[in-house]
Amino acid sequence: MRLTCDGHVINGVVDTGSQINIVRRDIYEQLIPYPVQPDVSMPIRDANSNQGMLVGYVPSVALQFGVLRTKANLWVSDKLPFKLLLGREWQRENLVSIDERPNGTYLTFKDEDGKIMYEAGVGQEEGRRAAEVKEERVC
Repeated sequence: MRLTCDGHVINGVVDTGSQINIVRRDIYEQLIPYPVQPDVSMPIRDANSNQGMLVGYVPSVALQFGVLRTKANLWVSDKLPFKLLLGREWQRENLVSIDERPNGTYLTFKDEDGKIMYEAGVGQEEGRRAAEVKEERVC
């Protein structure tokens, strides 16, 4: 999915299997002008059982998706195959759901009452499910 942070475009992946949000270090250093807490670290194990260490925490980063403004708490990783991974924390905090339909997969963005305010179709990218806008609709 194509997001912007402080005017910089960042391609991110929504991952329902991840509990946290992770940004690759080079992307953080080049495109995210927010202070990092460098002494905050956390061990991590990926889906392939590889172990690693997240080294740095960046709270409350504003990420924009079209007209939608979202926030994410980001962990910094030296080894991430994506530029930005948005996990369940981002989905919960921003009321984002994945909706499977006969005509495709959609990200839905809800208000506090659970009403869908926006939706965007998602497609396949390099064999991985990555959010990219096929159609954006205000509901």
